[in-house]
Amino acid sequence: MIDPALVLARFAKRTKDANVKPLHYATAFGSNSNPIMDEVIFNYIEEMRDKNKPLYMGFTSYVKKHMKDHIIESTALPLEYPYSKKTQLEERLADLGLPYYQIDTQADFTNTAEARIVVAFPFAKPVTDGALYTRVASLLWDEIGIDAHTDGCITQTFLFAPYYQNPKVAFKNADQPFLDAQAYRDAHDGVWVDARSQQVPKAKPQQV
Repeated sequence: MIDPALVLARFAKRTKDANVKPLHYATAFGSNSNPIMDEVIFNYIEEMRDKNKPLYMGFTSYVKKHMKDHIIESTALPLEYPYSKKTQLEERLADLGLPYYQIDTQADFTNTAEARIVVAFPFAKPVTDGALYTRVASLLWDEIGIDAHTDGCITQTFLFAPYYQNPKVAFKNADQPFLDAQAYRDAHDGVWVDARSQQVPKAKPQQV
């Protein structure tokens, strides 16, 4: 059984000058007495609520600051969608057949922030090649086919704001193979995607 190593990074703000908090390492299933990542995420969100000190989260490790030049590796690929798309999104992800974390989020840490939802796909092994990551993110974003708040161009440094008043974290499709970035890119060789901000991914056919 593959039990990929994952990292959880936390920041007080989303800007480039933000310093990363101590990184927390875990695995998907907790083999060899490792922490289990969905439990780690949930516990940190509960801590935010109890201490009223919200922090942004991501699955990419950094040397120091929240900058592409400081990236060490990415261990999961997060995409964020409007919460209103939840049912449609879950249907698409069931067909996609990849394990993913589903986390209730919000646009920012304000009382009026839009309700959102993050789906984060753990990599079978960490990705250190930025070009590979961006290509896979763009392809996956397009394959899901629902307009998201993140796209392939910005997802590597994307930090999400967990909804911490009533936190919900789930690990779904756990019996499916994990996302192999190299294999996924190779399987989609020649597929053109223009995953730029504000562009809507191609619509998927609906069952009649």
